[in-house]
Amino acid sequence: MIIKNNILRYLDVSLLYSSFALLSVLMLSTALVTIISSIILILFIVRIIIDRHTLAKHNYLEIPILIFILFKVISVFTSISFENSLPVLYKEIPFYFLIFAFIYTFKNNFNHNLLVITRIILFSSLLASLIGISGFISGLEPRATSIVSGYTTLGIFLTVSLAYLLFISDDKRIFKKPFYWYVSMIIIITGILFTLNRTHWIGIVLLILIYSIYKKQYILPVSLILIFILLLFVYPDFRVRISQLLFLFDNMSGRNSLWKGAVQLIYDRPLFGFGPNTFKLIFPFQSEMGDKLVSSWHNDYIQLYLDSGIFALASFFWIIILTYKKGIQTFRKISDKSEGSYLLALIASISVFIFLGGSFDYLCGILFKCLISTFVLYNIYITNKEKVVSSK
Repeated sequence: MIIKNNILRYLDVSLLYSSFALLSVLMLSTALVTIISSIILILFIVRIIIDRHTLAKHNYLEIPILIFILFKVISVFTSISFENSLPVLYKEIPFYFLIFAFIYTFKNNFNHNLLVITRIILFSSLLASLIGISGFISGLEPRATSIVSGYTTLGIFLTVSLAYLLFISDDKRIFKKPFYWYVSMIIIITGILFTLNRTHWIGIVLLILIYSIYKKQYILPVSLILIFILLLFVYPDFRVRISQLLFLFDNMSGRNSLWKGAVQLIYDRPLFGFGPNTFKLIFPFQSEMGDKLVSSWHNDYIQLYLDSGIFALASFFWIIILTYKKGIQTFRKISDKSEGSYLLALIASISVFIFLGGSFDYLCGILFKCLISTFVLYNIYITNKEKVVSSK
């Protein structure tokens, strides 16, 4: 029994530090992300084998996530090209179980773990932003990119991080002085702007407006306007992108052809989809695309529906609906304003994924899974804490 307990303790510590390491390297190394993710899953499976009570406590997302995984698997076996879809079984689907691993790993001493996760998101986003800014300013890259991926992945990561960090400005454990928070926000915002990604430009404007209205503080939006004006004078590319944003429907970057193709295929295989990784086999308007290398629908929901069908899409919507439902219920229970800020931070960052996409991006998808897991635990943490308070 003593040996078993020691092994379990070692597994728990290994899971915790492996999870922190995974979050730390998201924008630094795809190879490390794959290796560490695999280690976490192996450790988690070993722990379940040794102690079946590891999965004893259920959470409200368990069923919809398992159903989602089930229909993703079915879509592989019903694919029009099993050969193309097969890699999803070992390159994508196993990593959805990271949600359960994270929930188990972070639940003990959750308040401390939340603090560590927050610091990792802060330092990772600052580092990724500075690397992207340096590459753009030096002329080495035409747009800010991360070390491991392109400007879209960096834009997703930084916008999600911005959404999370905006709402915890008052936490002295993270930002000892308001000045540190402002500088951090400016660095992250500048990184997003330098990606020249219009979708995430819209994202930061909306986030800052919501934050400013909620907090009744307007220094950040004024700073954003000044940065925009400065960049318009310094970099011609910004003037071009602003023009394209103002005349959005004339500058769709091929999305109108993608949407037209999706509408044409919408009724062909509605139940289980065409199968993952079949875009190039089914997209009917490849000749109309300016970028002949495009290999996806560039929309999470269209991609999920056409890849895996209506049941997979419905189960993903189920996850989203439950997230907002639980968020509202928990927010009503909160008596401590600082705890409300963390709940808003989690909802805001998850909402960026939901409305701007990126949930199924290989690297940013890990962050999405972590945030969903943390959100589940935060609801449990607040509920238990309010029960204790009300019982006194």
